[in-house]
Amino acid sequence: MAIQSRPILPYQCNQVIHPWNESCIGATWSLAKPSFTESFKIYCVLYAVTGLIKLRKIKTLKQLRELLTGLVTEIMQSTIFLGIQGLFFLPTCCCGRKIFGHISYYKLYFQIILCTLPGILIERKQR
Repeated sequence: MAIQSRPILPYQCNQVIHPWNESCIGATWSLAKPSFTESFKIYCVLYAVTGLIKLRKIKTLKQLRELLTGLVTEIMQSTIFLGIQGLFFLPTCCCGRKIFGHISYYKLYFQIILCTLPGILIERKQR
C-alpha cells in the first residue's frame, strides 16, 4: 500500500502556482481583469435566463423596471463575488508559502478557506 510520505512540496510559488510570471504581485494583477470579465460573462448569461423566466409574470411597467434593476444589482454583486475569489486566490497561496516556508497540501486547504471569506461576505444572503 502506497503512503504519501512527503506532503510538503519543496518548490517556489512561481514554479507551482503561477509559472507564467516570476512575481507574485504581477501574476495577481495579470489575473485580476480576466477574473472579473469572465465572471461578468457567466453571471450575465445566468441572470438573463432567470430574467426571461421571470418576465412571463410581468404585468406593469413598474414591475419590469423593478425586475431590470434587480437583475443588474444581482449581476454586479455576483460578479464582484466571483472576481474577488479570483483576485484573492494567488496572494493567499503565495503569502501562505512565504509564511510557512513551503507548499503543503494540508496548509493550502486552510489558505483557501481564508481566500473564500471575503467573497462569501459579499455574496447575497440567500446563498
